[in-house]
Amino acid sequence: MTKVVARLVSVSWWPGSDLVPAGLTYFSPPQGLPACDLEGNVNAFEAGRRLARQVVPPLIETGGHVDTEPVAFFIDDSGSVVLVFTAVGPPAAGLIDADGALVQDPSTSHWRVLDSDRVDDEPKEIELVRHHWREQLATTSALCDFLPKYFTASQARSAFDGLWGGPQDAANFYRWLHRDNADAFLRVGPVTEVAGEQEDVVANAIAESAGLGVQVGRALSAGVTALTASSKLSALGAAASVVPFVALAAARIYISTKQQRGPAPQLFVRSAPERIRLESPYGPRPVH
Repeated sequence: MTKVVARLVSVSWWPGSDLVPAGLTYFSPPQGLPACDLEGNVNAFEAGRRLARQVVPPLIETGGHVDTEPVAFFIDDSGSVVLVFTAVGPPAAGLIDADGALVQDPSTSHWRVLDSDRVDDEPKEIELVRHHWREQLATTSALCDFLPKYFTASQARSAFDGLWGGPQDAANFYRWLHRDNADAFLRVGPVTEVAGEQEDVVANAIAESAGLGVQVGRALSAGVTALTASSKLSALGAAASVVPFVALAAARIYISTKQQRGPAPQLFVRSAPERIRLESPYGPRPVH
């Protein structure tokens, strides 16, 4: 009888704070769960996928469904087959801890920065997931799975910085994003041209969840940051725990781009709803 162990590593984009720069973060549940014994003709892959769904972080569950994708498998020291899966979480999943409080450091909500450095006590599945997302970001439009509908080049680049060991050259990255793969990442114009739509999206999301009027939601989206939203909403009688963290992330992203000095940042959007293969793979070029 073969024992199958599932590991699910959820990955989310962190929009950045005063303490932790923007980049990818991951959540992995404690070791030892879940597991099952295979009998008869039970498919190990499907058994592993079912097990992986048992450890999806609550804040990652959107609409009751989470898409898990296989990464790899290995045999551990006990002889068990370990199946590794990963899932993309909504932007800024690490903004909210288990008590519904907003945080400046994703580690306080049990997320960790997914960068290029392997630590001594790191579980093997993290290295496998790191390699998986390096390949996906370099060769497909998976970048768009992590970011909001509208995103800037600098926000996109932040997802690459950690995985490739440091800040990537901005000019090289922009050419790759805008010129080399224009069919995958569409430039839609500066922030000011789509600001109204962004405000409405954030306002409606906040209003629907917190029971607030759309006008109040719009006022919040125009003046709130993720780190002060909790107190502002509490003053209006809405518990922070019922505010969708995706809306908070969108509000924070919108405010950060709107308040930048100089020309309005150019915004990009994915060209297709599904992940597609890129015409030009990404070639890392770190800043020296």
